[in-house]
Amino acid sequence: MEHVKIGTRENFMEDETRKNLLIGTCESLLIWNMLKFTGWNMICESLLRLEHVKILWRMKH
Repeated sequence: MEHVKIGTRENFMEDETRKNLLIGTCESLLIWNMLKFTGWNMICESLLRLEHVKILWRMKH
């Protein structure tokens, strides 16, 4: 890893992009698997619950 200039903004942005791509891919795979194994209703319910939790958390903090 000697060729990588540590601390440059370009590298940081690249890493962030790569990380976000990885996370996005993992998330979409997870969602796809959930779709295959569970019904749409359950997914919608859990997503709504998640949003609700986020909103409550925001109100508390």
